[in-house]
Amino acid sequence: MDSSKLDRIDARRTAVRVVVAAALLAMSALQHAGAQPIAGLWQVHEGLMWIQVNVDRSTLRCRFIAEDSALVVRGVLESANAIKWKSALGTEEVEFRRDSLAARSSYGVLTLEPAQELMPSLCRAPSPSNDSNAAVGLWRMPGRSVWIQIDSDGSTLKCGTLSDATVVAVKGVLETPRSIKWTNAWGIEPLDTRDGSLLVKARFGDETFEPAEVPMPPQCRRQAGG
Repeated sequence: MDSSKLDRIDARRTAVRVVVAAALLAMSALQHAGAQPIAGLWQVHEGLMWIQVNVDRSTLRCRFIAEDSALVVRGVLESANAIKWKSALGTEEVEFRRDSLAARSSYGVLTLEPAQELMPSLCRAPSPSNDSNAAVGLWRMPGRSVWIQIDSDGSTLKCGTLSDATVVAVKGVLETPRSIKWTNAWGIEPLDTRDGSLLVKARFGDETFEPAEVPMPPQCRRQAGG
């Protein structure tokens, strides 16, 4: 075999080694970054909570409460180890394993597995909008035990838990898409929906609420008499 053929073979071998080395480096970088193919539907084992991770990195979390009630929040997969929820839950640390997903938040650690059941139709998150229905839903103030429930018929309930565990609940009505009239001395408070948040110009200052990730405590309705 002449030297020119040997040179070509050596060149091809070198090129193959370079490609293989580059692929190994890329795989190593992905492993160190924690990147894994995690798109899919995950479910708490024998539980009624799901997390949907889409290939475009959008995420959806649903907790089924009853036949006509579910808590739904949207988010985005910020990295291989974090989901940023558009809710009072904020950013949640996640770890994707071969057969499970571990989600860590201020409430503790949840372990989810590949879903064995489809999410209920109630879990389909509504698209954000600025119409009269944009404020309807359950909202919570991030970092605080304060909720606002706005029903489709306009009835409204605001509830908060004080440091001594006292529950304060006040009823109201959505007079227009842009104001709530409370039954107590708060009177009428303007509100707005913006970027998926509920903004309330309250008597003692502006308040921002996000879609609730946990239900309003049952004692709120008992305290309000409903």
